[in-house]
Amino acid sequence: MKEVKVLHILNELRLSGMEMMLLNSALEWSKHMVTVDIIATGNERGIGADKLIDSGYEVFHIPFYQNKLKAFLVFRAFLLRKRYDIIHINTEGNFLLHCLISGITGHQRIVRTFHSIFQPRPLGKIRRLVDRFFARFFGVKYISVGDSVAKNELNNYNTNSVIIYNWYDSKRFNLSIKSDREKYRSKYNISGEALVLTTIGN
Repeated sequence: MKEVKVLHILNELRLSGMEMMLLNSALEWSKHMVTVDIIATGNERGIGADKLIDSGYEVFHIPFYQNKLKAFLVFRAFLLRKRYDIIHINTEGNFLLHCLISGITGHQRIVRTFHSIFQPRPLGKIRRLVDRFFARFFGVKYISVGDSVAKNELNNYNTNSVIIYNWYDSKRFNLSIKSDREKYRSKYNISGEALVLTTIGN
């Protein structure tokens, strides 16, 4: 079985959705002969970089927002040197530029994941439509993390995407049992008749 090399392109590395999924899955990739590298393209690497490195990933930093020509040349040289089987673009910023550099360096498998819903404003919608149009020439495949995200991309940007649902850490989050609920109701003095809602965010 041939090793597969994947590069994830993110913005600043925070402890947000994609970064947490990478942390949770760090031990799984080698079982399937997959090597995963990560590149941060924000002005800073981000507070999540060290945790990802500690988990075994190689993390690189090429900022794309200050000097695009320099970033273009550095990223081009990086891709020519590293040679990946799949380039996975997770960031909205500089999407088309990432496609262009990936394409001209001979990378033919480019994937873009939509993680959120962007409500269209006139200029933003035009820019995304232009990005999607030119991305076709690089054979980009699209993924959405949920039904509503896929629907938004189709309705607003005429973009068809495959739905691959986000996962979660089942060791930390699981279905509660009655004794757990009773324990926490007692601990926080919550009446048995009260409706309890929980919100989880990063």
